Amino acid sequence: MFSLNTILFFILGLLLIVKGADIFVESAVWIAEIVGIPSAIMG
Repeated sequence: MFSLNTILFFILGLLLIVKGADIFVESAVWIAEIVGIPSAIMG
């Protein structure tokens, strides 16, 4: 049986992955806007 720590670390890891992906996408959009890439290409 899994311990409580294992479950908590798993959930924390998932949350950090999701937040990291969100920051990555926001940064990519910000850089694309500065460079002048059209929004149709960014998707």
